[in-house]
Amino acid sequence: MIGYVRNQPLPQNPIQVTELLPAGSRLPDNLQLTPIPDAQQYGFIVVNQDRLIVDLATRRVIMIVD
Repeated sequence: MIGYVRNQPLPQNPIQVTELLPAGSRLPDNLQLTPIPDAQQYGFIVVNQDRLIVDLATRRVIMIVD
């Protein structure tokens, strides 16, 4: 799962937010998450150049991939 997210290209126009999004924080509903094929309960998103793995059910950040 981490390798998959790490290997995805960064978007040309990544989402920028002013607040920090540490593990455990909840993402707003208007941000679109990309499902992770081998881990169906998780998705990812790139915010402020950080790749975030997110629980799709709760929209909580579970890990920041660097």
